[in-house]
Amino acid sequence: MNAIGLRITALVLCLGVFTVPAKELLCQTKTNEIKEATVTYKRSSTQTQATKNQTTQTSHPPTTQAMSTKETPKPAGEKMDTIIKLGGKRIICQVKKVNPTTVTYSLPNSNVQLDILRKDIEKIIYKTGKVDIFNKPIFSVVDKLDWQAVMITENPADVTGLYQRGVIKANASSGSRSPKAAKQSAMIRLQKKAANMGALIVLLVRSEMKGGYGEIPGWELEGIAYSDTPPTDTAAVNKAIRELIERTNQNKNKAGQ
Repeated sequence: MNAIGLRITALVLCLGVFTVPAKELLCQTKTNEIKEATVTYKRSSTQTQATKNQTTQTSHPPTTQAMSTKETPKPAGEKMDTIIKLGGKRIICQVKKVNPTTVTYSLPNSNVQLDILRKDIEKIIYKTGKVDIFNKPIFSVVDKLDWQAVMITENPADVTGLYQRGVIKANASSGSRSPKAAKQSAMIRLQKKAANMGALIVLLVRSEMKGGYGEIPGWELEGIAYSDTPPTDTAAVNKAIRELIERTNQNKNKAGQ
């Protein structure tokens, strides 16, 4: 019995030795599986979150980028050239070509090309800031007291581009002692009348000496006043000019007969 008991005890001990490691091995295996599953889940969650972030960035761009697109300024309007005519009248345009006798230009929003004589231009101010001087101004703005600045001419080309302000007439003073003095007196009176109505230049239409031999010499002048600003009553001015031209033509016809 003692021998059998010893054998049984030895067998039990052997079985016990091998049983414990098996249980530990099983526990370790399960633990590794749980750890591996946890790591796999974490990786999967990280990849999913990264995919969501990438999708969100694609569908909704950053706010700063959207703001920078909205704040982009619109291009400013194209600058133009400026032609200043003798007399101060301005033409806002695009200068196409400067020719020997004319300047070709086009008005804003138009492709039609127009020409202006160089002799009628004081200067051109280009959009780049460059300035070309063509002619010196023939007059400046006239004050009512500065009647001597009013120009009297018989050349119609001198009033090109100006506005007709009306018909003016002047006679020599009664104290003139010679025809030359009478004419000079009439011209001074004509200049003063033109200055009072704001005119800059007078186109002389009629110049006639009055008085015969032994009489006090006289002189009568009549012309059309011009300025760089239009008149307030254009109809009345045009009527007066038509009447002046008709009288002038009638006097020429009588003189021819």
